[in-house]
Amino acid sequence: MCGLIALVACCNLLAIPAIVTSAMAIGRANSDAASARKLTIWSWGILVLAFLLPITALAVLLGVDATNGGLDDHGL
Repeated sequence: MCGLIALVACCNLLAIPAIVTSAMAIGRANSDAASARKLTIWSWGILVLAFLLPITALAVLLGVDATNGGLDDHGL
């Protein structure tokens, strides 16, 4: 469910694998509880990465931009 919110509200395409693994976990909840639990853990891990990767990339890009003069007259 959180993966769907991340995809729709934040346009976070990296959340799609979290949606897939959580759907698989829901499908296995009644038949194989141990597998469903592992898939749920994987879903949350993927969702966290889906949020952290863009934030980290933005921080790195802003850091590189700041070390190269930022938005001065020769920049944008």
